[in-house]
Amino acid sequence: EARKKNLTCSQVNIVGIASEGTIVLPIEKDEEEEQIEKEEREKLRLILQQMKNGDEEAKEMLEKEEKELDDQLKERLREEDFLSVMSGYFIPETIDEATYAVLGEILEIKERINNQTDEKMYIFSLDVNDLNLEVVISQRELIGMPSVGMRFMGTCWIQGKVIMS
Repeated sequence: EARKKNLTCSQVNIVGIASEGTIVLPIEKDEEEEQIEKEEREKLRLILQQMKNGDEEAKEMLEKEEKELDDQLKERLREEDFLSVMSGYFIPETIDEATYAVLGEILEIKERINNQTDEKMYIFSLDVNDLNLEVVISQRELIGMPSVGMRFMGTCWIQGKVIMS
């Protein structure tokens, strides 16, 4: 007889293999802007958690927040460049495959040599709106010189696993 256990997600590992990419300048933010952004993300995270627990009021709050963010984005895009407004994104490019358009801040860079092709490879640890993502890209497929604090924008084939405990 199989025993049923309450499993919880303890970790998610996501890796992207980039087919192309560009290094993009970071968005300059002061401490106050960073704090406001952090508080907004935490607020949205709490609303999502309440919604998962069946709170209908939380669903209405989330819809209201989404509309406000959408209106703010549209207003800013009238005056500002897209890459000045968006600090990061993770958007599916196709329905069939696990291909995503990714924009995220580079937190760490590792360099490796592909021992089969002798090509230089980069492994970026990215922060994509509080989602940690490892991205591997060949140097020849990358435009620009990567450094910590800059942003990576590219097309990635995404794979991952959920670790339950």
